[in-house]
Amino acid sequence: MLLVGSFAAIAVLLIVIGLYGVLAYSVVRRTREIGMRIALGATRGAVLRMVLQRASRLVFAGLLVGLAGALAESYCLQKLLSTVSGVRPESTGLLLLACAAIVIASAMAAYFPARRAASIDVMQALRTE
Repeated sequence: MLLVGSFAAIAVLLIVIGLYGVLAYSVVRRTREIGMRIALGATRGAVLRMVLQRASRLVFAGLLVGLAGALAESYCLQKLLSTVSGVRPESTGLLLLACAAIVIASAMAAYFPARRAASIDVMQALRTE
């Protein structure tokens, strides 16, 4: 069980690092656009929301694909282990706990690039490129 938990922790860590990298890259590439939005009247909260919404779309798309894969794997394991009585590979509570952990960790990873996007200096952003 410790081995499975270790792999799960490593998987969540890779998710967080990947999401942070994608969002940080997105913010850097969109610096001029974000600066323009702020110059035209977008609030810092609106910019923060914009980046966090992008992150949430990525996370929930990943969760849907991951849950579909987990349910398919669970079905295959159940068929494979049908000769062993009392073994049930699926656990709704465990799936919900894993999803909650991924959502919370992803929200924390997405907050830092979003905060950086919201605090972009307009003049410096428009001067780039």
